[in-house]
Amino acid sequence: MHGLIIGIALFVSAALIATLLQMRYRYNYAKNPIVFVCLFLVCIGGTFWFLNYLPPVLLVVSVGLIASLYVAGIPLFAKFWKPMQCLYGAETIPLAYREGIIRPGLTEQIVKVTEIALQDMAAWLIVGGLLTISHSILYSMLLFTGIVFALHIPGLWMFGRVYGMYFLVLVTAVAFLVPLLYQVDTLGFLYVYSLHLGGYVAMYIFMGLLGKRSR
Repeated sequence: MHGLIIGIALFVSAALIATLLQMRYRYNYAKNPIVFVCLFLVCIGGTFWFLNYLPPVLLVVSVGLIASLYVAGIPLFAKFWKPMQCLYGAETIPLAYREGIIRPGLTEQIVKVTEIALQDMAAWLIVGGLLTISHSILYSMLLFTGIVFALHIPGLWMFGRVYGMYFLVLVTAVAFLVPLLYQVDTLGFLYVYSLHLGGYVAMYIFMGLLGKRSR
């Protein structure tokens, strides 16, 4: 049970603080990356400390390698793939998030991979808690999908109707996989992390092609 509570608290508290910094104080990932990276790392480290858990070195190194590939690849993709210059629905994104989404730079991606690591860690804890309570993969899949759906509803206002809906639909559609991958332990977490980052790559490809076609 405590894994479920800690996971939700971790996701919600980090999201609320990050949103407050961006919406009220006009901080952003591009200009204030250290603030956000420190926020997410403190949340991750604090959770490890609270749980008295030390992650395996292999897991940390593997996450770092996957994150590095993403951080290096997305800015190059944005620079050399022409449809990235005409992303569909870009004008619907609120100003606080627009630049970070439509022009992904190196610093923003460093923050993003740290944020996603935190979100996936929260998801892992939530799933672990659900499995402990329900003792059922099927019930855990259904409950986790419902929780993920509810937690991403605010994205409809944060990221606009187009991108907010994309995130809501995508995460809800693949959420059922997390309890299945939880059974694979460390390797399963790496799959979840890679899948999460891959969702952003898919977003740029889909929105880029759609934007190019609609012009």
